[in-house]
Amino acid sequence: MQIGNIHVSPGYPEASRQLLNYLFSVMKIDDAWSVREEDRFTWWGAHLAQRVSIDPVSAVNGIPAVSIRIESDFLRNVPDTEQTAKLIDGLNHFASLSAFVWDKQRGEVKLTCALRCDADNVESLKPLLAGAMAIQAADAFAGADWTASQLQCEAAYSSHPVSGFRYFADDMLSVRETVFAAKSDQPSPITQNEFARVAAWLKDRVLATHDEDGLTVEFPFWGWMPVCIQKFLGRKPLVRLTSLVQVTRRESHPILGKGLLLLLRLPVILEADLNLHLPRLLNVAEATRWMPFSQLGGWCWDPAVEAPTFVAFVPELIYRPGTLEWHIQHLELRSAWARQFLIDELGFATGPPEIPPSAFDEQTSSPASPARARRCCRSSRAGPLHRRKSSGKKGGKTLLPDPGGP
Repeated sequence: MQIGNIHVSPGYPEASRQLLNYLFSVMKIDDAWSVREEDRFTWWGAHLAQRVSIDPVSAVNGIPAVSIRIESDFLRNVPDTEQTAKLIDGLNHFASLSAFVWDKQRGEVKLTCALRCDADNVESLKPLLAGAMAIQAADAFAGADWTASQLQCEAAYSSHPVSGFRYFADDMLSVRETVFAAKSDQPSPITQNEFARVAAWLKDRVLATHDEDGLTVEFPFWGWMPVCIQKFLGRKPLVRLTSLVQVTRRESHPILGKGLLLLLRLPVILEADLNLHLPRLLNVAEATRWMPFSQLGGWCWDPAVEAPTFVAFVPELIYRPGTLEWHIQHLELRSAWARQFLIDELGFATGPPEIPPSAFDEQTSSPASPARARRCCRSSRAGPLHRRKSSGKKGGKTLLPDPGGP
């Protein structure tokens, strides 16, 4: 199977089966409340089912691969209303390692996540996946009833085919409060060295800056040139052409405590009626298709910067030093996929005609030195990126690069 320039070989590799067995064991899942099959298992921590399955992928571009998907039931008979769109988008603002995915056709909302990695680095990512599974199950258990009451729908309760309805919750469903939110006396594994190492790794091909608390990276989207370099070169009009990755350890999750916040913001302007629609489509696509990157987090619309934003939060407890490069690689792959998705499947344009053609030329070299460019663009604070200027267009569904600058 060919996906762009990525060749995917079908199959169920042994490394994926071992990871499936690892999750069943480390979560201490009771046989009485689970159903096991060759390539998946389903279990009930209480009255909501969680499914863990192997994607049928044995190799990517000839490299042995591991591909695991996890989903939890959440809501059913969900009404197709603006209130639903706003509430689900709001939940994804606080995404940790799963997305709240609203399938309009089925009238369902599920929590989903997926891990894609090479077979040789799966050991370092086991804590991340186990943590994602535990947090997802706990999020579903804690939020289903309240969310159903707000939307006038039903929590997606079900029962084990033999043991029936589970009335007493598994201890794992309190893991957010008892394990992740508990304060630790151990030094944080997220250090300035992590940010410096990744910035050095990226510096020869993209703009990457860091400070003691975070990292900022700009990946080509509509073009390669960041707004700060356009300013430095005196170019007008200023146009945001790059997607922006911001990584910070400054922000704490309201439930999970300290950790690493990762944001990917796309340089697009949307008509108001698409602000909540586009993130939902991106979440559905990631949840229902095989992707060459992991789905650990969720898309939402960030009104502070008026941009579709992918949000992920890795608690300190399950972060392992040396894995930040892996996270950044997958955000870069997600950015490239999102651009192609917008153009190929939604029919959006690549930019307004007034943008200078040179701004899209990836071969154009800048006379500014990389060091001076990084000084111009130095910022790793996760917050509002810019104030949007009006594009002057009304109606339609044209997607435009986002004008940069104040």
